[in-house]
Amino acid sequence: MTKKYHEKADSKVIANFSGNNTFGEDVAVYSEKGTKYAGTYEVKGLENFVQTEIASQDKWIYETKALVSNADELSKALANEKVKTNKLTANITSTTPVAPKVGVTIDGAGKTLAVHTVSPEGNNTADGVFIQEKDVTLINITITGTHDDNLVEIYGDNATLDNVTVTGSKKAGIYVNHNGVGDITVNFKDVHTDANVWAGIGLIAQKEEATIIANFSGENKLDEEVALYTDDKMLYLGDYKVNGLKGYEVKRVGQQYHWKKTK
Repeated sequence: MTKKYHEKADSKVIANFSGNNTFGEDVAVYSEKGTKYAGTYEVKGLENFVQTEIASQDKWIYETKALVSNADELSKALANEKVKTNKLTANITSTTPVAPKVGVTIDGAGKTLAVHTVSPEGNNTADGVFIQEKDVTLINITITGTHDDNLVEIYGDNATLDNVTVTGSKKAGIYVNHNGVGDITVNFKDVHTDANVWAGIGLIAQKEEATIIANFSGENKLDEEVALYTDDKMLYLGDYKVNGLKGYEVKRVGQQYHWKKTK
């Protein structure tokens, strides 16, 4: 990371970049601001970086990455097609659903995303984190919420949840809803679910030609009485493959299959 500061009001730093510049940090360049540092700055030639003000500093970060500290910043970053990684710098509370686009990562950096959506009566869209697109990743994050829906709903193929905690849903913590045909895959690594009313994870493959492939790796801790379930086979005709979920046993319960902790 490069630091630029000038103390006097009549002073200016001009930073000229050329060639291929790479930075391993979230913030590549920053300049000090405020009464102590009254000078001005100009950064030239730093391609693929965007200038933004964070915590009373001007900071240059990769154009494809956004550092977000509140719901408004997260919403704007998710709407920006150039941004592929959204990294939380603080706990965030959103009153609208959070819907990443294709190939987007939300990196919680250990923070919590609380979604408190109030939907109109009869609403049938997702109220929490809504993964409708493919290749979406949630990593290092806790998801909570007070709305009446599942906290995380997944429709898109190749979603990945890595070191994710989902807690306090009035339905399922994580709900995978495959309403098309063919296979979709969801990857779970080091996932923790707790205090979700229906179950930790629910799977529903609606059509006969549909299959949900749920791949588990690492240490997964699903603390509900029903850790994972597949929905009513008489109503939803698809198939399921659950791989790598260690420490849980599956039993048929009516037209569902339930995974519970091995005693």
